[in-house]
Amino acid sequence: MDFDDIFNFLVYGHYPAALSKDQKRSFRRKATENYKVEKGVLYYAKKATGQSDRLWRIVIATNDEQQKIMETCHASREGNRL
Repeated sequence: MDFDDIFNFLVYGHYPAALSKDQKRSFRRKATENYKVEKGVLYYAKKATGQSDRLWRIVIATNDEQQKIMETCHASREGNRL
């Protein structure tokens, strides 16, 4: 399951190609329970045991975006702490 597949399913209702009926059911459950799209942005949150609220986090899908964030954080005046 990759982030593009999840995004396309949540926005357009399209499943990834070549999934069986059981695989579609599993994919749909995981995508709708742990992900959401708001204003074109994919978010992830997994419900913690005993917690009723979720902390939604933006999904950083591409390696370029991930690298840029790491470089920005490490170049900050606070040092290498995130």
